[in-house]
Amino acid sequence: MNRLTSFTLLYLLALLPCSHSSAADLSGTWRFEKASAYYRHQKTVRSPGKKILQIVNNRTNFDPRCLGTYQRKKYYYSELFQLALKGGVSETALGAFIRKEFDVALPKNGFYYHLEGPSQDCSEEFEDVLVDGDRLLVAAGGETFYSFVRAGGMAANNEARQPELAGLSPSHLPFDAEIFANHCESHLAGRGGGLRETSQCSPVFNPYIARKESANYIAQLVGHHDYRKGGASFADDYATPFSHGLHPVFNVLPPFKGIVVVRVNDLEAGENGGRDVMGGAYLSIKSGKVVDQLNVRCNFTEEYICVDEDGNPEYQLLESGKFKRIRPAN
Repeated sequence: MNRLTSFTLLYLLALLPCSHSSAADLSGTWRFEKASAYYRHQKTVRSPGKKILQIVNNRTNFDPRCLGTYQRKKYYYSELFQLALKGGVSETALGAFIRKEFDVALPKNGFYYHLEGPSQDCSEEFEDVLVDGDRLLVAAGGETFYSFVRAGGMAANNEARQPELAGLSPSHLPFDAEIFANHCESHLAGRGGGLRETSQCSPVFNPYIARKESANYIAQLVGHHDYRKGGASFADDYATPFSHGLHPVFNVLPPFKGIVVVRVNDLEAGENGGRDVMGGAYLSIKSGKVVDQLNVRCNFTEEYICVDEDGNPEYQLLESGKFKRIRPAN
C-alpha cells in the first residue's frame, strides 16, 4: 500500500461514526447556565429542578428513585419539536432563537439524546437534550429551554498537577456516591470477583485501585490504613487491606487548602459474593498523613460539605483536615 492510499484510508476511517466518542460528548459534569422561553409572554422563566447534571456513559441519577439512561436518537425537527411545529414555529425560526439565546446549533443531520428510565419517577423536565461542544441544551417542553455548560477541562488538568495529588487525576465535585455506585462500580468488576482498571467512568470519576506495588503515596496510605480502628463497618479484613491481600478502590477529590479527600470503596466480595464488604469511607490526607475518617455515604459539594441524598448538610471539612458534624445523627 503506497503512502497516498494509506493516508486516504486513515482519513476515511476518521470520518466513521464512533459510539465511544459520541457517548463522551454527553458524559461529564454539567452546570446550569440560563433558562429562556421562545414565547416572550413569560416574564420570568423558572430554573430547572436540578442545577448540576453528572452523566456517566449516558447514565445518571435524578434522585434515588430515578436512574435514567440517555439513548442517542436521530434528529428530526418534526419529532423533537413536535409541539413547536404544531404551534406554527418553523425549524429556521426556532434554530435562530436557540443560536441567539444559547449559542447552540440545532443538530441538522445529527443526533439528540432521549431519557429513558425504569419508572415514572424519572424527570420529564430533562427528557430530551442536545449537545453542542461544551453546551448541553435541555428542551423542556414546547417553549422552555435550559442551557448547561461542561465543567472540568483546564481546571481539572491544573488540579491533577497539584503536588498533593502526586499525579493522580481528581474526580469531579460534587462527588455523588450514589452515581458512582450505580453507574461506575460495575466497570471495575473483573473475573472471579477481582478488579480491573477502567476509564469508562471518566471524566466524572477517575477511580484507582490501590495495590501493594504502587509507587503513589495516596495508594499506599489507602492500602495500609486501619479502617476498623476508624470505625468503618465490616472492616475486620480492612485492618489493613494490604495485609489481607485486598485492593481498595479509591477516588481523589480536588485538593482543599492542602488537604486531599479520598473516597474508599471495598468492591471485592469474592467470586461467589461470600465476603462481607466494608462500608465505604472518606479519608482526609494532609502533609502525607491520614488525619480523619468519615464512615458516611454522603456526597461532597464544591464547598466540601458532605450532604445526604436530600441535600441536607451533615459534615464540613475543616482546614485541619477533620470532618466536623454539622447536625446530629438521626
